[in-house]
Amino acid sequence: MQTNLGSSGVEQFLAYLSDTRVKSLDNLVYVFNRKKIKEDAARNLMKTVFRLNAVKIFNSKPSLFNTISTSTGTLISTSARLEAFATNAIFDAEFKEKILYFVIANGND
Repeated sequence: MQTNLGSSGVEQFLAYLSDTRVKSLDNLVYVFNRKKIKEDAARNLMKTVFRLNAVKIFNSKPSLFNTISTSTGTLISTSARLEAFATNAIFDAEFKEKILYFVIANGND
């Protein structure tokens, strides 16, 4: 079972975010092989990647995040807010819904 992306995976993800064609999270699809990892586990993995790399991820393209607000009305307008959103267990389901909906696991069972 895959437990981390590793540094090359994080760099690949950052390059993906930096692509000029990516204008919003709606433009993203990040696919994991379902034979190696279940979709919920893939989203949990990506949540950890966001938590540990919030500054790099946010700074790669702030416009992807600064229009998203939490249920408390806080805009994700800084890397610190992105990290807090990814870290706070209260927002677990909301983070997956608003940020990680582009993460899918695909492949034959």
